[in-house]
Amino acid sequence: MSKEHLTRAQVRAKYLELEKQGLFDQHVDPIDMSIVIPVTKDYHYYPVGVKEAFSKWARYNFIVKPLMHKVNHRYLETTVVGRENLKGIKSAMVISNHVHMFDCMALKKAMKGHYLNIVAASFNNFKGALGDGMRASGMLPLPENFEGMEHFGDAIAKSFKKNHYVLFYPEQSEWWYYHKLRPFKDGAFHYALKDNVPIIPCFITFAPRIRPYSDADGDYPERIIVHILKPIYPNPEADYKTERARLKDAAFEECKKCYENVYGKPLSYKE
Repeated sequence: MSKEHLTRAQVRAKYLELEKQGLFDQHVDPIDMSIVIPVTKDYHYYPVGVKEAFSKWARYNFIVKPLMHKVNHRYLETTVVGRENLKGIKSAMVISNHVHMFDCMALKKAMKGHYLNIVAASFNNFKGALGDGMRASGMLPLPENFEGMEHFGDAIAKSFKKNHYVLFYPEQSEWWYYHKLRPFKDGAFHYALKDNVPIIPCFITFAPRIRPYSDADGDYPERIIVHILKPIYPNPEADYKTERARLKDAAFEECKKCYENVYGKPLSYKE
């Protein structure tokens, strides 16, 4: 987020130009680091002490949960398909395309019954009420430098030990209402393999709204459908690099098939 403001039309124009250049991991919304709390090696990914724990619990239950319900019901009109694919899975790595600043709320709804931590870029660790709400909802911001990565990895491992799900966006950046699937980064698959948890691929598609809604920027032009696809299980005995690549390719293929089945056309960036 930034003091600079771009209309949604300008954001779309930016990512379509990046698509032409094959630069699929670039951030298109402005970023303002002055409103961000730094993520250091001492960052509290989980509450420390009774006061922090109670504050997080109260904020999540009395502020965040009602907001998530409103966003999913009124603005995103979220529908979930494939919840049967979660059966029997206690902890997992969830991956999804990243297409709206609130799509994490849609994925929270999709994973109902499972606590979902959300991995986010460090610049999403905002100061103030918005950041407090995001942290209360289970955000795990990435550290700003290599020094904090071990601490971050410990937080991921702790989430799995607590039987949580952890959401990664392997495309890396958010492209507002972008329909296509973008290439994946390795991070999610590294941690799934390292901690030996299944990957649950999800793919968000779009459909016409049920109830018309508009605002100045047209932030919600279509409704969201979250497709929960079949889980992919790692083989911890396999060669690490080979297995990480297999997991990434398999998850990408599942999402690609979903895209092509829903939209009825092959995935192509030459349109």
